[in-house]
Amino acid sequence: MANQRSVLIQAAIKAVRLHGVDGVRMQHIGQIAHTTPSSIYLYFKGKEELLRACYEQIDHEIAHILDKQLHTFAEDPAPSSKETIHCLWRIYWQWLIDHPDETMFFHYYRDWSGFPQYDMTRSVSHFDALVHAVQSLYANSPGMNTVPPILLWLYWLDGTVMYAKYVVQDLFPNTQEMEDFVFRLLMGGVDGLMKAT
Repeated sequence: MANQRSVLIQAAIKAVRLHGVDGVRMQHIGQIAHTTPSSIYLYFKGKEELLRACYEQIDHEIAHILDKQLHTFAEDPAPSSKETIHCLWRIYWQWLIDHPDETMFFHYYRDWSGFPQYDMTRSVSHFDALVHAVQSLYANSPGMNTVPPILLWLYWLDGTVMYAKYVVQDLFPNTQEMEDFVFRLLMGGVDGLMKAT
């Protein structure tokens, strides 16, 4: 049963890449999963629940890879250093580039009109290690206290996903130069806040 749920989630992620959140139908998902639309309802109450499961799977996978890297920094006396930020960001960027279906789904779902309401009620405890690292960044950089943490998170998350989307769509080149440029662009805003007193 868990395997079929996983098949349906992967099919839905692919279907959203092709049709968007509002345009995707159970028929599209069923075709990709090689099953009937009615059989999807054995595992999910409807399209909204299935798409929420897709988002949560991607979100948890991203949290896991960041958490794994944060554990390797446990001995680092300066976890808020620019090098640490760059390393974490690069892992996130590379995951997005290596998972084009998930990147497009993530982008479309976060832009979907129903996302803000869902976002306000969902659990984000799987990001506890990252939240702790961000709190350390705030503690060591007084200028950061002028920005609510959620805005900083959205700036990094949505900015990175947007640029990664352009790369997976072949609108931007998938090169080291592009990766470096995107990081410098995003880091520019954070640098200014970290230097502010």
